[in-house]
Amino acid sequence: MKPAATLLICLLGGCTMAERSAAPLEFHRAHWVEATQHLEPICGDFMFQALAFASPHEGWVVGNRFALHLQGDDIRVAFLRPRELWLWAIDLSSDGTSGIAGGFRRQGWRQPDVGAVLRHRDAAWHLDPTEALRESQWIMSVAADPQGADWAAAALFSPPSPEGVSSPVGNALLQRRDGRWVADAVPPDWRINALCNSSSASTWVVGAIADDNRWLTAFAARRQGGGWEATSLPALAASSVLSHVTCPHGGGVVALGHAAAHVEDGGEIVLLRWTDRWERIPLPAKFAANRASALAAVSTDDVWLAVSCILPEDRCRPRFLHWAGGAWRAIDAPTLPAGRRDGYTVSDMQFVSADEGWAIANDYDGPGLVRGLLFHYRDGVWRNRNWDWHFWDQPGFGLFGD
Repeated sequence: MKPAATLLICLLGGCTMAERSAAPLEFHRAHWVEATQHLEPICGDFMFQALAFASPHEGWVVGNRFALHLQGDDIRVAFLRPRELWLWAIDLSSDGTSGIAGGFRRQGWRQPDVGAVLRHRDAAWHLDPTEALRESQWIMSVAADPQGADWAAAALFSPPSPEGVSSPVGNALLQRRDGRWVADAVPPDWRINALCNSSSASTWVVGAIADDNRWLTAFAARRQGGGWEATSLPALAASSVLSHVTCPHGGGVVALGHAAAHVEDGGEIVLLRWTDRWERIPLPAKFAANRASALAAVSTDDVWLAVSCILPEDRCRPRFLHWAGGAWRAIDAPTLPAGRRDGYTVSDMQFVSADEGWAIANDYDGPGLVRGLLFHYRDGVWRNRNWDWHFWDQPGFGLFGD
């Protein structure tokens, strides 16, 4: 059967889950639609969770409905709903030869989700079967390795209640060794939020350690000699957590989080960089109390943040902050159609050079429930790239679901 025919049958529900999972993701041509009178491409929401770019002109974006492949002005799309996939993370190896994406696969109402990992090989994304991925598990962060020793951090959840609700109960760290995924030993009180592979062949994880009174203590650890070595952080407020980490290709590590004097306090942004020790990068006072939602770093001396207000009901405009040459500069985020300048949050960002970068955001005030946005930085300006589009080669496809 031809691939296109197989895809159509799967979209109509004629494939088993095993058949859908075994086949690689199929990407098909999408196109921009600039006329605002066109109908929306889907009913309901679609979110963008993570991105990874190998060059300024080629990259991947993943989320709850779609996986996108961008090459210059060409966009190709793979539909994730027929496979019941939701992708939360994606990473490319430092040499660009391999990639890994992670998330979870839905099994149905009141059924536990199952962790899912896809690996990019032979010019295609394949679901990677593994016994280490199990029920009630979401892959939240991934790190690709040129030699295939990929890493994945997973959140663990309780079995669904009769109402279909699950609660977080811990996390796990997985590594691909000799072609198999295995669980790696980490302290049970570590809450791992993010990880990355550095150019010095070290893997870093960041997160927080919780005590019985819900106080959190931020930690950052690196892989050393087959085990994990916690590193010393600068003094932080009583409750602290690191939520993001990135390993620039030129070396070093940059981590992002927040700290507060009280558990219920909004606190302030914490931005750290590692060369041979951790040091804090101070933020301008007017932005220190904002919420930081995304981090990117060209180097430990060239760092980007996306910031917005603490509370969703606060009507303030998202902004990008750029730290270079020891100084901060605020850069406006794109203005959406009709002049709207708020209502969305940046979820991920990457700079592939000092002058060009990409970011994704989720718009909570636009058409549908939630709408993914794609931003491009070049010539000193951030621009929105996808306000009106259809994810297929014919306008109108997918109007009633994908």
